[in-house]
Amino acid sequence: MKHRHLVIYAAVLGAACGRGDTSPEADAGEALVPRDQTEVETPATDTAGIPTDGVMYDPDVAVPGAQPGPGPVSPPGGGSQPAPGGATAAPSPPPAADVQGDEGAAILRRAAAAYENVRSLQADFVMHFENPLLRQQLTSRGTLYQRQPDRIALRFTDPAGDVIIGDGQYFYMYQPSNNPDQYFRQPAAAGGETGVNLQAQFVGNPVERFSYTLHGSESVAGRSARVLTLVPRQRAEYRSLRVWIDDRDGLARRFEITEHNGTVRRFDLQGLQVNPSIPDGVFRFTPPPGARAISG
Repeated sequence: MKHRHLVIYAAVLGAACGRGDTSPEADAGEALVPRDQTEVETPATDTAGIPTDGVMYDPDVAVPGAQPGPGPVSPPGGGSQPAPGGATAAPSPPPAADVQGDEGAAILRRAAAAYENVRSLQADFVMHFENPLLRQQLTSRGTLYQRQPDRIALRFTDPAGDVIIGDGQYFYMYQPSNNPDQYFRQPAAAGGETGVNLQAQFVGNPVERFSYTLHGSESVAGRSARVLTLVPRQRAEYRSLRVWIDDRDGLARRFEITEHNGTVRRFDLQGLQVNPSIPDGVFRFTPPPGARAISG
């Protein structure tokens, strides 16, 4: 049970940041839940989730690979612009052309070009988890940090003080909201490299790796985005991935993972910064005094 808890939260971390295992074998009824979980018609168990609400994004953050689209246009001049947190935005490349006239393919290729430029990333997140079989939901919030190739961290504000950290060697999960006297540790290699790493999904040739369906446009916190469902053409650790690709910068501002067991995890990113300078300490876990390590 404790080992499964670590694997499931490593999966959440992988989904958001690029490492972890969203394995269908993970028991849908064993997700570790913060003490302040919200339940909707919930049977007695420790898994939960919450309906998704839109969150606000920073409309003024320029990012590498940005291109004009049907949404708000970039400021005139086309030159580099500073972004929050020390990020530096690159000039926009020319719009991608799709000779076959396939709009979905053109959007995926544009996203691939944008993600090629991502070396680090920081964003506030709202993560919603839903298990439709158990009719349970939960929500959590915090800040996501990622630095290529293998540094990742989720530092929670709700539940406050909870952390999930990948330092390249181990994944750590510490939840003082549930148990301040122990933390979980799992070798990074045990999490696998097949979790939903958004950058990995788009860089290269996503048109060949996925069957894709374009659902049209939606407004995400006032920003125009194209919505696609991606289904891996070969066996993967998830069933499908729905992404909301921003019309202005080509990056996903919302994504939703559906696992083989029906569990859905949805992430909304706010205040997205691309290529900020992130201190090494953000990716370092110091065990609290007296806390016991539980190895995965």
